[in-house]
Amino acid sequence: MVICGLCHYRKTQLSYQKHHYQYYFCPQCQTLFLHPLPSNKELSVYYKKFINSAPQQERLIRLRSKSIIGKLKKLHPKGVSLIDIGCGYGFFLDEAKKKHLTVFGIEPSMQSFNYVKNILKLNILNTDLERFLKSNRKRFDFVIYSHVIEHVKHPKKVIYQLSKLLKPSGILYIETPNLNSHLFYSEKENYTFLLPREHLWIFSLKSFSKLIPSNLSIIQVNTISQPEHFMGILKNIFKNYLSTSTVQTTKACKQTQNLNQKPTKILKKIKYILLDEMFAPFFTPLLNQNNLGSILQIYLIKK
Repeated sequence: MVICGLCHYRKTQLSYQKHHYQYYFCPQCQTLFLHPLPSNKELSVYYKKFINSAPQQERLIRLRSKSIIGKLKKLHPKGVSLIDIGCGYGFFLDEAKKKHLTVFGIEPSMQSFNYVKNILKLNILNTDLERFLKSNRKRFDFVIYSHVIEHVKHPKKVIYQLSKLLKPSGILYIETPNLNSHLFYSEKENYTFLLPREHLWIFSLKSFSKLIPSNLSIIQVNTISQPEHFMGILKNIFKNYLSTSTVQTTKACKQTQNLNQKPTKILKKIKYILLDEMFAPFFTPLLNQNNLGSILQIYLIKK
């Protein structure tokens, strides 16, 4: 019997097997969690080999950062100080500085730290949250914790620690994969965010609410999705359609696939422009209706 680490429900369900790790689903709080949790030594070895893909996504990260910063300033117009915990290559911090915020970052990766410190010339410490909290006495108007909460072994404890970094009426922004999403329901065992050792938890809004301490409250929730998520869902729909079609149709489709196994560069380019660049971006926002998008964006205020 595996007990849910968030709500302590005993009747969790084995959902997916990945290598020697298992993901269990808790039907009571609607969270997916890894079992057994990796040891600290395993995590340390894994993250030493981890390659951050942020440099390849700089344009997208900066674009999304501008939108988030705009919402933060609307929610707390008098806020001036911002800390990004696990700031990666600092693109969010850089955009916040352009909006005249006083920014500070902490980042455990030496490679990312060097980029932020030496290239972007931003104020940053090469450390992790635990060590930072031991010496820090500063408080901030905005605390950013983007795509980190799903990596930590004790998320409830971490969110309480983050709340202590906020000034009164300060805003904590958290971004994390959304279990209650079209992407998860479509991909299932091939879900994009099922990454053992890296993602220990996949939260729904319901399960995330279990993490919130009494000194914080949610003031806004959005979801976002990326065009590649839309394309992945579309491919799964098409795949399911093929599996339930007639034998004749399936054979015809296979023949068509065989003919297109080696498409020319021109056809690939046409497909990329029409589907990936035009079709997918236009329809992707539809995934976010009713907060069923791929990524949760949660804004919490310090009481």
